[in-house]
Amino acid sequence: MDRREHPQLRPRSGAVPQLPPRPRPVPPLPPRQAVSSPHEPDSTTNHGYRQFNAEHYTQTTVSDELQPDALEDVTAQLERLKPAPEIDANGTKSAAENHARGTKTDIETSHGTKHLSHLDNSPIPISELVSSRKYASRTFLRECPERDPINFPSLWYHPTHATKFTICSHCYMTFIHGVECVGSISFDSFMSNTGQTLFCMFGKPRARGLFNTGDFQTLKAFVASRPEVKTCHGVAGVDGEANMTWYRPTNRDIDGLVSCEGCYEDYISGTTFSACFEKSAPQPLDQIWSCDIAVPGISRSLEEFSNRNDWRAFVTAATYRLEVAPCSPYQERPIESTKWYRTEKSLNLPGFVVCEACYLDGIANTCMSAHFISVLERGIQDHHKNLTCTLGYLPMAINLQEAIFTGNIQLWYEAARIFMHENVCSSQAQQGKSHKLKNGNIDFNLCHSCYTCYIELFGFNEHFKEVDTPTGHEWTCDFYPTRHGFSKYTAALSEAIFVNKFSVLKDFIVRYQGVTEPCPRSNFTTGRRWYGNADFSACPDCFEEVIHGTELEPVIAVRNQFKQAENSCDIYSPRMRGMWREACEKNDYASFAELARHRAEVYWQTVPVMNRLLSQQRIRLLQQQTLNNSSLLYKRLDMTTSSYINYNGVAQPTVTYGAADVGYGFATSYGVEAARLGQQASNLAFSSGSEAGNVAYLETLWEAVE
Repeated sequence: MDRREHPQLRPRSGAVPQLPPRPRPVPPLPPRQAVSSPHEPDSTTNHGYRQFNAEHYTQTTVSDELQPDALEDVTAQLERLKPAPEIDANGTKSAAENHARGTKTDIETSHGTKHLSHLDNSPIPISELVSSRKYASRTFLRECPERDPINFPSLWYHPTHATKFTICSHCYMTFIHGVECVGSISFDSFMSNTGQTLFCMFGKPRARGLFNTGDFQTLKAFVASRPEVKTCHGVAGVDGEANMTWYRPTNRDIDGLVSCEGCYEDYISGTTFSACFEKSAPQPLDQIWSCDIAVPGISRSLEEFSNRNDWRAFVTAATYRLEVAPCSPYQERPIESTKWYRTEKSLNLPGFVVCEACYLDGIANTCMSAHFISVLERGIQDHHKNLTCTLGYLPMAINLQEAIFTGNIQLWYEAARIFMHENVCSSQAQQGKSHKLKNGNIDFNLCHSCYTCYIELFGFNEHFKEVDTPTGHEWTCDFYPTRHGFSKYTAALSEAIFVNKFSVLKDFIVRYQGVTEPCPRSNFTTGRRWYGNADFSACPDCFEEVIHGTELEPVIAVRNQFKQAENSCDIYSPRMRGMWREACEKNDYASFAELARHRAEVYWQTVPVMNRLLSQQRIRLLQQQTLNNSSLLYKRLDMTTSSYINYNGVAQPTVTYGAADVGYGFATSYGVEAARLGQQASNLAFSSGSEAGNVAYLETLWEAVE
């Protein structure tokens, strides 16, 4: 919109200058410290990679280097990447041998990955360890989204009598398809829409166990009632206003442990431990509670010990896990703050250390546990005072998850070796080689570490090429966590992996390239890319979150067009997003366009006037402060001057000063001026109060349509 004082729609065209420069880089990531026991000399054998440089991992750490929102996003993604154990034929999840969700033989499995249960210290190209995953598509997902909801189009199933009990295509085709349910349960399918967030309810132990044991009558009742239970909010927690139902161990056997109703139904109900839990007292409204069953280490212990009916062992394990300090992703922490684990010496991965929380949640009782050993605190304190958990880096967490999923330890080892021998990913501008898309001149770069763990690990390397940056040109890695839109990149990558379709990630990269700033909302900004038509405009973020993939997307005429002219976004508010979804459901763009035009008219009648009034208020406030300070100065001059006047012993002055507008009786002319200035300040305050009421009224009108 251009700045005009009458309600007219803004122009939708403009010049197309060069892209804006990248934002200034933030300090580098905290270092990864090399750890070695003083009694165990490090191996210096060259395995074909550049030698480990300890200086890369001994930089000065900036504790608040990551932006809080970026750090929170990374932490949430790390929690989602904790491995989930496999459910056996009885519906319970094994906690040890079968945890890898894949066989450990040197053969090709259904996942299409060559599984190696042993390690070869000689370098093996990752491309030789990863082959194309079979069966992965939108109609047969690569894995079950049991814990991580997905919001991209895919095929789902549900019992005909319980349409809200969603079953992913992976579970249906793997476990349900072809099984006779003795006429008790029949299933139907549907294709989810973009933005429709769903997770698989069948992948949890309770439902799977009932199905595997053939108890279809109990399963039929369970699938009908389970969707009515509120979804678990995970380790992030939720306040009392969510009105969640909580369970806790009877007799407070585990102090502080609580389970949400959803996890109780999925993991505890129907086990030998169900009698050991009871409903908790209501949650106070001002307190945030998090479900402890969502902690992978605790849920794994619950599954293991409930199978053995060993309640005391679970109490001991869960109590210990609750006392372990959480991981601090991308940040150094004192050695004594937690227990540490490192890779065995034969792996030659100096600096690869893992905090106890990540070890218990991601490594313990998996196919990877045999390759990690506990580090004696005394042994490493001689060399380091602080350490950074390697699994706190998202690429390494993804690498570990993929190795456990496929059971391919060699795959993890090769990626870890490259990651530890390369420079730490940084947001700082750098020169030299980067990885770019092969086709087209796309503004997208990856460092070698991120390329290995995000791209090559999943067989997408054939779509990239390594290029030398021309002298004098700099680039930054687009998968660095503080890069704006990082969560959108990882979401597109996740979808591409789930459906085994690289074009999903490529198309997003093409659309989102060059976007380095958040949505401007209703504020005008220049030099940005825009989507829209004659009725409304949308920034790239709002287009990706609201419009892309919906039924009405074809109405967008302007796509990713760079405009130097001022413009603002119209789709940022919950109201406009809801109106767009409603228009898509009804396939009625005309009504949405009418509301968008009405919103623009109200904007020009309210927001510019509010901004002008607020600007005038700020000016008046400064004037009022100046007048009050001047009035105080003249009052002091009046008092000082009058004290030196000789009234010949008379208590009151024989000569006074005054004016008609402020009154009389002042000892000096300074007193008159002080009163006049004070009166002017009061008048300004009175006029500002009346304008504040006008601003509030206009704000109410705008908020009604914003």
